[in-house]
Amino acid sequence: MSMFGKPVDKARLDRFFVKMKTPVIGTREDDAKELAISYANPTRFDHIKLFPKSDWEWCKIEKSDIKAIFWFSLWGIAILGVFFTVVALGS
Repeated sequence: MSMFGKPVDKARLDRFFVKMKTPVIGTREDDAKELAISYANPTRFDHIKLFPKSDWEWCKIEKSDIKAIFWFSLWGIAILGVFFTVVALGS
């Protein structure tokens, strides 16, 4: 909820955030089923909230998040390495 702006309907916010928290699965049909379960129970993923009894929607870091951070950092370092190698070769 906003402290300074016009408040948004809680049901609409719950629907948005539960959609963002629902993990993506292989097929569209499976995704649609999981999303329907999430829409029926908007508090389904409240256990992963960093501050469970607040309106803040920050989530705890999971193992998949750590893997993603590691791989994207590795790719970023590799890209910078290629960039600096090309710059060194050009000068």
